[in-house]
Amino acid sequence: MLRHFLLWLLVFSSQLAAQVPAPRETTPGEGTMPIDYRTAIVTPDSLAQEAQILSSSLGKLTGLQHRLLKPWQGRQVLQKIILEIDESLPASAYTLTINPKTAVIRGRDGEGILNGIQTFSQLLPIEAQPQQSSKIPCLTIKDSPVANRRILFIDTARHLFPVKTLKSLLSWMSYHKLNELHLHLNDDQGWRLESKQFPKLTGIGSLRNSTPPYTDHPDDENSEEYGGYYSQDNIKELLSHAARFHIKVIPGFSLPTHASAILAAYPELGNKDLPDYDPEVQFTWGTFPDTLAPSPETFAFLSTLFAEVATLFSAKEIRIHAPDVPWIEWQNSPRAQSYLKANKLDSPAALQGHFLTKIDAILATHKRKRFDPASVPAIDLSTYQRPPELELAEDPTREAATPMISISKVYQFQKSPAMQATLWSPLVHDEDKLIYQLFPRLAAFAEAAWSAPSTDKFEQFQTRMLPILNFYQNANLEVADIYLPPKRAALQGTKVTTDMKHNGDRWPELAFDGDLDSYFQSHGGVSKGNHLTFEFPFPVEGKITFPTGGEEQGVLKNGILESSIDGIKWSAPVTLANGVAAIILPEGSKFLRLKVTAAQAKPILVNELSLAEKLLPPVVHDVRFTEFSQVDDEGRPFRAQLTFEANFADHPELRQQIKAMRQRFFSSGPRIMEVAGLIGQEDSVKFKIRLGEKTKTREGVLTINPDELRNLSAPDAEDLLLKHLITHFQNFSNDAPSWFATGIVDYLRKREIPDSTWARNFPQNPVRSEALSGHAESAAFLSWLVSQHTEILLQNACRSFRKGINNPLIWRGSANNKTLEELVREYQE
Repeated sequence: MLRHFLLWLLVFSSQLAAQVPAPRETTPGEGTMPIDYRTAIVTPDSLAQEAQILSSSLGKLTGLQHRLLKPWQGRQVLQKIILEIDESLPASAYTLTINPKTAVIRGRDGEGILNGIQTFSQLLPIEAQPQQSSKIPCLTIKDSPVANRRILFIDTARHLFPVKTLKSLLSWMSYHKLNELHLHLNDDQGWRLESKQFPKLTGIGSLRNSTPPYTDHPDDENSEEYGGYYSQDNIKELLSHAARFHIKVIPGFSLPTHASAILAAYPELGNKDLPDYDPEVQFTWGTFPDTLAPSPETFAFLSTLFAEVATLFSAKEIRIHAPDVPWIEWQNSPRAQSYLKANKLDSPAALQGHFLTKIDAILATHKRKRFDPASVPAIDLSTYQRPPELELAEDPTREAATPMISISKVYQFQKSPAMQATLWSPLVHDEDKLIYQLFPRLAAFAEAAWSAPSTDKFEQFQTRMLPILNFYQNANLEVADIYLPPKRAALQGTKVTTDMKHNGDRWPELAFDGDLDSYFQSHGGVSKGNHLTFEFPFPVEGKITFPTGGEEQGVLKNGILESSIDGIKWSAPVTLANGVAAIILPEGSKFLRLKVTAAQAKPILVNELSLAEKLLPPVVHDVRFTEFSQVDDEGRPFRAQLTFEANFADHPELRQQIKAMRQRFFSSGPRIMEVAGLIGQEDSVKFKIRLGEKTKTREGVLTINPDELRNLSAPDAEDLLLKHLITHFQNFSNDAPSWFATGIVDYLRKREIPDSTWARNFPQNPVRSEALSGHAESAAFLSWLVSQHTEILLQNACRSFRKGINNPLIWRGSANNKTLEELVREYQE
């Protein structure tokens, strides 16, 4: 069963990987289901809308129009996808069963069915061009959401997005199983919903004189009038599209604060008894005092307005954004103060609560409830998703809000029965920026809301996002690159300590994490005596270059670099010059320390340490390509991929031996391949070192007893590797002559590592009469053969013995037509 499951995963990993959000329960089945011109969709009339969405997904894959059949018609069709209502399932839940001929999607209602359809669609191969025939894996999925309300909030007040854009966004929301779209329809910078009862809301309130392009230039106006709103026909079109995807659209308003646009249109609704009262639509970002007056006129206005909104929107809730801002106008308005006293309210804050209670009562008369944004945990996608310096270096228009919220942080968002992703739009000027800010983080939010994944599943999510990113690309979505914040860990367990505060996530460990683009940065200036100290897990050697600063900033002007064996006694210091120092580490050094020798007001930046002698990690996976002098029939040099693997995490004391063996593998391996006649026959070689009880080689894995390896010098460790590597390369048949098999091993060992203990004990005067007895004597004979007739003779012999051919003619073909006996006789003479 396990073998079947692993094979199933291997074959369909790319299609299964595209599941975002991940289903709760997936059970593999036997075989595959074809998707081609024969595939029909069987659906009752009540699910015709959902069936059309499924048909569209299939059509994008196949380029065909798939038949929609009623249940009685579907009985005659073998290859089909059946949509069925199952009222026993919870709300939004679905099941999906795929067999070799039939797929069945069941849900409690249309929403559940559509969720199953989106999962089925994500199982389809992602292709740039239509494929008329494809296969999907047989399986069973049982799935339901953690959060019943999975909300996307879009601010359309600061910047208006076309209905076409919002309709496209609804499709992507459905793809990732989000089920509510909340639209912010007014703020200080504009009113965005047509009101036939109050036409000035759009005639005046939708227009502002200018728009600031960036938050770091708040007074930099573009001097171009900005306006626009959604007509009631626009809203009806949007709601119709949303209903198709079972997505609720909830209107949202800022009340009673953030009312500049309302008051610009209807100033009589404001605190008009204030001096210099002259409200206008704001054309900069920020917080403004414009607040609705607590008056009968205002409450009558709201009642009429909400009656119109309730007629237009079918949602039973209306979102009221009522942030606690300084109620300056209520504090200074005599009329507002009189209202407070008349209603026994002791503060503007109490008046705010009273105002919202009035709104609740008004909404109730229209059979609506107030949705309070504070009741739902929200994550802000208006923020940077990568470090600002990366975003702005690529494109200045990518300015976003702070702090940075990476996709991994979105994925770890707190779980709740209702969850919201928020996009405020001051810096989102158009559709391209909207898509860039939302994706791919919206996919991470969708999984957090649907599946409640644990933090340790983020790597799986990354894998599943790869085909999703391809799908975005095929749909011409220009999305952001996935940014993974650097991990707070130095290479191979190196401990990095400092008495300097770090700036944000520019941790001290980033000065030695293997990433040339990451760095440590102090928070503010540094003082004399501050240090940054590295404690390596084992002695390091050679030259270390220590660079500070970048792009003419962050340079440490006064500092020294010193090393130590024990962390107590330090070597003679090296002074930094222009922020850089290089030090030669004495043998056995485990500590490196940077010390500040004079205070400086500006922060310092420490880049990646550069070691002349790179540290070998405890888990080695090294892949290299080598090119040979021999060429193929088209004159191209033969190439091979060499892979060396080792894991000595439990025996760090074996680092030097493993390091020497790795170097020997890559230096001698290609030469041994040539002698063994493997050029053009093997284009990939993998050799693995494993620590175990008994030293042996099997199928490219050399198991070595750690006690044996610990006592070997570097040359002797190399010799041990070479001995087993040559045998691995030989792979001779059982009838290959043993004299040659043992002789070529000794010949190559002595040639490649003449300073090993074994090579130094090699017989200096081998007995020539024993040329075919094996080992040292045969090695001497083979060395003589190479000197007389080149290594081509050995290459041909190795190829023949691997094929099981032990024919005397192999010697004639490469040695001036001489037999083996004649060659031996010539050697002995």
